[in-house]
Amino acid sequence: MSTPRFATYFAPPELASKETVARQHNAIASNPIVRTMLDSFPEAAAILNSERQIVHANDKLSRLTGQALEALLGQRVGQAFGCEHAEDHPAGCGSAPACAQCGAVGAMMHTVGAGEPATTECRMTLTPQLGRRALDLQVWTTPLPLNGDNFMVFAVRDTSDEERRRVLERMFFHDVLNAAGGLRNLLRLWPNMTHDEAEALRPRLADLAGRVVEEILAQRDLAAAERGELEPSPEQVDVEPMLQELATLYGHEVVGIGKSLEVSIGEGPAVVRADPVLLRRVLANLVKNALEASGDGQLVTLGFSDVDVPAFTVHNETVMPEAVRLQVFQRSFSTKVRSGRGIGTYSARLLTERYLGGTLTFTSEEGKGTTFVVSLPPS
Repeated sequence: MSTPRFATYFAPPELASKETVARQHNAIASNPIVRTMLDSFPEAAAILNSERQIVHANDKLSRLTGQALEALLGQRVGQAFGCEHAEDHPAGCGSAPACAQCGAVGAMMHTVGAGEPATTECRMTLTPQLGRRALDLQVWTTPLPLNGDNFMVFAVRDTSDEERRRVLERMFFHDVLNAAGGLRNLLRLWPNMTHDEAEALRPRLADLAGRVVEEILAQRDLAAAERGELEPSPEQVDVEPMLQELATLYGHEVVGIGKSLEVSIGEGPAVVRADPVLLRRVLANLVKNALEASGDGQLVTLGFSDVDVPAFTVHNETVMPEAVRLQVFQRSFSTKVRSGRGIGTYSARLLTERYLGGTLTFTSEEGKGTTFVVSLPPS
């Protein structure tokens, strides 16, 4: 007997009963060929029923998810891994709006519908209880008709470390080379400059050199943050000078050319207690993303108020497409042509939640634009 049918945003919502899952598990566990095949897989693998529930799994999947086989039985894949969207909908994994963008569910649906194997990539962010860890997975689904049931084999390889290095390297080299290239070009011109020209450009040289160092430190700290090794150093931060500094910096960057960047200070004391380096990095990532999303002549506003809680806002006039809204906090997701540049919102949420003790949320609506809000604990 299946559960009642819920409305779903993507995959069918029905779940098989515990009795059905137990029967299916026993049938597979008693089949030595299927059991041996599953155990011999070099990757983590499971047998799923037609409701996409785990009815058997190898020990590699147990290690990958941190759950024993008995606990995995009856769970869907997102629930087993701890996906942040697995409980978004009463019908569970596969039924929420974000599930329409999930590679794993898409592969399962293809195998169920077409009766043929599928392979794809899957990005998954885990729940806050699991530290918002980002997973990058390669998944394979293969139909397995057995004893009158339509099962499928689900195999998965965790490529998170490989993907993380690729993303960080591309972002690191892009940002550092931009700053280092500008520094090199100015230094090549330096010997031919007059004294007055050289003095006028001296602050620009210092800014570019500082950016090179800042980008290196930012990548070091993000790597430490993902490992859980970052140690924040909170202190009193005067908000307005920090926001004005960010506005000046990014207003003169390539990403800010042709766009306006303003600071708005609202009600309440403009002082917060936070790690100033981490807070600045969070806001810098959001400002950079807002400018990249904006067109010529558009305005980006960097704001702050302290009514109920201290809150920073970064607003731009454009609206995100639904597919972007559903994936905006995933580490490897990017709206840009070149992959590896979508880590800004992911790192901003990671630093905000895990190290600043706050929250990062956003809204994106027609006629209102897109606003990211960084809320911190009261000082």
